[in-house]
Amino acid sequence: MINLPDPNVEWGWTVHAPSADTAAVVALAAAEDIRHVVTCILWSYNATPTGGSLTITDGTTTIVVAVVDQGPGKIDLPRAFCGIQGDAVTVTLAAGGGGVTGRVNVQHA
Repeated sequence: MINLPDPNVEWGWTVHAPSADTAAVVALAAAEDIRHVVTCILWSYNATPTGGSLTITDGTTTIVVAVVDQGPGKIDLPRAFCGIQGDAVTVTLAAGGGGVTGRVNVQHA
């Protein structure tokens, strides 16, 4: 049985927009009584990236999406990415290379 989080929990956005040639990372910290849920990811680069990708990681689960254009892009997760209770969830937009900057926005509870 899957133990989903309380539907009355507040949803929020976490954003990371680092300098050029740096991965944009949103890290939702591990906590014993927390199960992170991600429902939407917005991303963009300011130019076409070299080797762009978006990665969602939770414990032993990793999802990788190739990003071949500057975007903006949106990934809706209508069934939600539900992390394992007590584990961190990390969303990473890879460094764009060649002076390209990236930005990632993650909606989560």
